[in-house]
Amino acid sequence: MLTAAGAMFATTAGARADGVPLYELRSYAVQPGRRDELVTMFESVFLDAYERGGTRVLGTFTTPDDADRWIWLRAFPDAAARGAALAKFYGSDDWRTRAAAANATIADTSDVLLLRAVAGALDGGASRTGSESATIECRVHLVRARGELAFARRWLALAVPRLHTLDAAPFAVLVTDRRPNAYPRQPVRDDSVVVTFTRFASLDAHASALERCAHDAAWRDIVEPAFASARRAPPELRRLLPTARSRLR
Repeated sequence: MLTAAGAMFATTAGARADGVPLYELRSYAVQPGRRDELVTMFESVFLDAYERGGTRVLGTFTTPDDADRWIWLRAFPDAAARGAALAKFYGSDDWRTRAAAANATIADTSDVLLLRAVAGALDGGASRTGSESATIECRVHLVRARGELAFARRWLALAVPRLHTLDAAPFAVLVTDRRPNAYPRQPVRDDSVVVTFTRFASLDAHASALERCAHDAAWRDIVEPAFASARRAPPELRRLLPTARSRLR
């Protein structure tokens, strides 16, 4: 598994920027008590409108850690395609006629990361229906400036093998995408990050995995300390619960 991940990292990291899929992780603060209203509106109208315009909506999530937080993930073939797809959506009648209602439910949309994968895959073509929902751990490592590729390479070599033994290995590892923002009407964070996605059967299964890591001497005393100096802050842990039409689950 590590060998395959390392090979995938080398291939992706060395590829030309054009033609490399672009992922956009968006975390919204929602007006108090209005998260479910926003999710319903998005899944009943906006999701399909986005996809008609060329945006692939991979995941839409709530989190048990914040009742007024909605997190979603969209993907594009490349940076230019993102600009064209978003221009098409925000110029559509679907958005223009419902923009005021949607914006009234939202408090803040500034937490946005543009990413590219260096190992694994986020979209395996899963259906939006008929599959049992899991808990997905999204871990955001805020690293030293321009240090995301070195951090990801070391994470794959040192951390992922140990996480496999602990039944907590990520299925995808992403880093900051540095191509210009092709849709500047929607700003993105200018941070160096490494983001990992890990799937668990339930919230309880995730809690058990965290407990295993906390009590594992190799993880606690060797692996985790090896990354401390490369981070600007402790990693941010997001527990994601897929909503009804999330592909990623």
